[in-house]
Amino acid sequence: MAFPPKISQQLALNSAYICNNPDCYCLTIGPSLVEEIKKIKTGEGAHIAGEKEGSARHIDGNKNSNEIENGIWLCANCHTAIDKNNGIDFPPELLAEWKLKFRERLFGMILSHESSMPLVLRYTKNYKLLSDLIDFMEDKGVYYLPEAFEFPPHCIESMKETRNFITDLRKKVIFDSSIKKILSDISGAIGRAMNMTSKTGANAIIFGDCLKAMRHELTFYFNEIEKLGINVPSKLKVF
Repeated sequence: MAFPPKISQQLALNSAYICNNPDCYCLTIGPSLVEEIKKIKTGEGAHIAGEKEGSARHIDGNKNSNEIENGIWLCANCHTAIDKNNGIDFPPELLAEWKLKFRERLFGMILSHESSMPLVLRYTKNYKLLSDLIDFMEDKGVYYLPEAFEFPPHCIESMKETRNFITDLRKKVIFDSSIKKILSDISGAIGRAMNMTSKTGANAIIFGDCLKAMRHELTFYFNEIEKLGINVPSKLKVF
């Protein structure tokens, strides 16, 4: 049985409408794109200890089952998951720990004026796309090895592969023009380097300067990615 509306609403507000599961942290409310007066809500107040006998994690003698202390805010998917098999995989102690750690995190963010966007984005598909790009580029020496060690044809091929990879990633971005712009900017920086290096011929010095210029520009975009809470290895950045 669901919590009383006032309790459910307070659980949502205390959680900033974010699922408390540390492996999820998805946002559970947002606007309709058709009517501004409407909203889309996918979160629910879930019982830490089940309300009735036979419900997930029910504790005999618990008279406070519908109090806010016995509730946790979760997305609908996580709520369903924790109640499977009568909640055996998600004991009350674990859910209480999720709730406490999440409340502490939010409280700290309020006091420090820390942006909530890294927390919201962390487990989204868009976040995963940017993480995949960083992993891909980390495997390409053209973005960090000393210029003297680089063989121009291999560099050009690596840059082509990266731009193709980015093209595929942009098609998968969901409703986020800022992430698409970051991807386009990175692809543009690599494209300009390719154009410059194609004109240098066998001049190793000019080729090296082209790589340096590209790496400096990419560092700016990597810093923007890090603002979203995504780790970028230091070797990919020019200091």
